[in-house]
Formats: sequence, C-alpha cells, structure tokens
Amino acid sequence: FHQVGAARAVVASAQTIYIQVPDDKVGLIIGKGGITFRDLQNRHGIKIIIPQAADPGTYPPVRTINLQGSPEGQYSAKYEMEQMMQLPPNALPVVSQLQQSSTVIP
Repeated sequence: FHQVGAARAVVASAQTIYIQVPDDKVGLIIGKGGITFRDLQNRHGIKIIIPQAADPGTYPPVRTINLQGSPEGQYSAKYEMEQMMQLPPNALPVVSQLQQSSTVIP
C-alpha cells in the first residue's frame, strides 16, 4: 500500500503546462537522435510529451507540447524552448556540435 500511495502522490504533485510549437520547429526541440529532448528533460527535471502529429485544424500546423514536473523546471524549459525557436536556422547545429565535442574531450 505504501508504494501505491507514494506513486499517487508523485502523480498528484506533477503539474502540466503547455507550449505550442510550430510543426516545422519541433525538430529543434527533439534534436538529432533525441539528444536535445533528453537534455532538456534531464537538466530541468521534467517530462516532455511531444505529439507525433500536428494539432488537428491548426494552420499553420502547430503541436501542443506538454511539460510535466515542478513549476520551476517547466518554466525554465519552456523559456529555453522559446529561445531555441527564435535562433537562426544554422545556429543550432553549431551549438549541438559544441555540446557533443565537449563531452568527448577528457
């Protein structure tokens, strides 16, 4: 019974906020092989749920992404995602390469 109660408490304490992302920008949030997506989740301590398709009836198409976790983690991840969407198209691969190369260097 204690484990079930603990699980319910975790689920009940989780908050959800939403961010609408243009369908053509979702790849920026996911990143190559999901690296950006996982990094956002790990650094902000949240769960990100991205639908596989655009929201029905939206034009231009958008996806409503769910951010679950602490309010601090949600809002910091949302802010970071909004900043990523404003970067010029060629800026993100350079950032990704820097992050990858810095993890390889001892």
